[in-house]
Amino acid sequence: MSLSLPFPRIGRRAFGAAVAALFLLPAAGRADVTSSAVTSPTSPSFLTDDVDANTPLAVRGTFDATNSGDSVDLRCFGSSTMTFVNDIGSSGSFSTTGDLSSLVPTASTSPHMNVCRLRATPHGTTPSNLSPFAGPVVAVGRLSRGEFTFATGPNTNHLADTYFGAPQLSGANDYEGIGNCGLEDSFLVDPATLRQSRRLFFCSDWYSATDTWPGPSRSELQVDGRNVYPPGAIDGNFDNVDLSLSTGFPSFSFGPTRDPATGDVTINETDGLATCANGDPYPPSTANCPALAVAGVAVQRTITQDHAGRYVRIVDRFVSQDGAPHTLDALVENDLYARARSTDPIDQINGFRFPWVDGGSFHAHSVPDALPGAPAGPGTIYVKGDIGSADGDTSHALGTITYSNAPDSVRFTSPSSFLMGYRRTVPATGALTLTFTYSQGNRAAEVAGYASAAEDQAGSPVVTISNPVNGAVVGARSLNLRGFATDNGAVASFSVNGTPVALGAGGAWSLPVTLSLGTTTFTATATDRYGNQGATQVQVSYARCVVPNVRRQKQSSALKHLATAHCGGTVRRLYSSKVKRFHVISQSPRRGTVATLGRHVKLDVSRGPKPRHR
Repeated sequence: MSLSLPFPRIGRRAFGAAVAALFLLPAAGRADVTSSAVTSPTSPSFLTDDVDANTPLAVRGTFDATNSGDSVDLRCFGSSTMTFVNDIGSSGSFSTTGDLSSLVPTASTSPHMNVCRLRATPHGTTPSNLSPFAGPVVAVGRLSRGEFTFATGPNTNHLADTYFGAPQLSGANDYEGIGNCGLEDSFLVDPATLRQSRRLFFCSDWYSATDTWPGPSRSELQVDGRNVYPPGAIDGNFDNVDLSLSTGFPSFSFGPTRDPATGDVTINETDGLATCANGDPYPPSTANCPALAVAGVAVQRTITQDHAGRYVRIVDRFVSQDGAPHTLDALVENDLYARARSTDPIDQINGFRFPWVDGGSFHAHSVPDALPGAPAGPGTIYVKGDIGSADGDTSHALGTITYSNAPDSVRFTSPSSFLMGYRRTVPATGALTLTFTYSQGNRAAEVAGYASAAEDQAGSPVVTISNPVNGAVVGARSLNLRGFATDNGAVASFSVNGTPVALGAGGAWSLPVTLSLGTTTFTATATDRYGNQGATQVQVSYARCVVPNVRRQKQSSALKHLATAHCGGTVRRLYSSKVKRFHVISQSPRRGTVATLGRHVKLDVSRGPKPRHR
């Protein structure tokens, strides 16, 4: 995607630094600076350049100085060298404040992220050996809101999107809203050399206003059969749909936080979904859709990034806004990076492996490739930045996309883009949750490990009780409960009615219990390392035969009463002139006798009076 940063703010800062560098003359005695140390900030430092506020960075340090006129340049060395401040220091020390934006790439397109080592080097020269010039590793990203705020029209000052870049020491990812690229870029960082790989993910887990371009047929989100749009999809910035002058623009919030010690990221995002108020014209425009209406569903997105930048988990909760259920038809778009600009030829051919159809092989795809839906989730799709790259290639990343719910379909819209189709119901209360985890690495074993962890994190343990069956009635006080508890990772704890139980081979378990008269419910619960729980329960009744009084009752009623009392019955027919036909004359044992479950009670049943013989 193309991210247009406002020139008056960023361009002016970069331009000023460049002009200053042109006119700086080398200071006398610079060859005498043979070592240095940047003492502040510390290493590593995770920093964010806030474009809308300007972000200063204070830097202090020392250098060896044999001449009072010696000075140093502060430069950051990584995949590229970026100048922070030129010609500073005297008498062997320096302390300065510069603009953090000078350490972030200033190109008009993303990604705006950089991982580099800040060093104080002799002014005007770059030593061939940098090791004597010590300094911290800084991972610098960018935050920008203002460029996505409308300046004129009915939605003045309305926020439609936010850009946030968050590099860490082994990987970097940047993000925009759910309607404008989602997980926008990702690349690997070599912790030893700080060298960056080619990008891998390039707009993933997002919903465009167009399913293909040109020739769109629908929005990638539909609610109750109508096209709906998140804010970033209709701001006119990316997908050729511009409703920024339509009234009723949907709400948007995007709150990123970054752990200063680790660089781990959490983003809480909320997107209102809008539909055209006057029907469902497509493709929409301000002319045919001058007013927008609430679609009845909103999206609550939570993003977490950790594992030094190589693991991103995105949880989307679709919630009803009107207390009614809604049908959701979602096409989750996932794009890989294939070229530097959309007008350039493809310079890396993406590889995809969908295990339910591809087995262990990677394939290139093109339009109109379509795949059947996956087996029940969670599951994983494997991707390669370049299908021809070898395992361990540091220039081209491998990756995985792990889903919590299996897609109903997969359809390619380009050799680097595919849509995962979901048709689900958003409940009246609670939420419909779709979770996707994105990992990247250099080696197949590494990303396979991430996929295994993601599937474990997405799935809950499965618990069964094989003995007894639910609703069983038993006549003994002692019972051995048995069953299995398994997980796609590992079961961390297992209990039955709160009592911890050890698991055996294959997750088998057993627990002897003593029953009380009546019905007891047993609940077996397994928990995995992520706190996901799986549970099942059975009800079992311990009963004894307490003989009821069935004398003078009709035979059919007497047998029912015995069964209710957990007794059986045997019938002997006798003639009786005192008891009506088919009614019980006598029983044995008598009423109130307690016997084992199913004890048979002998019933003498009247055949009526004995007939007279001529």
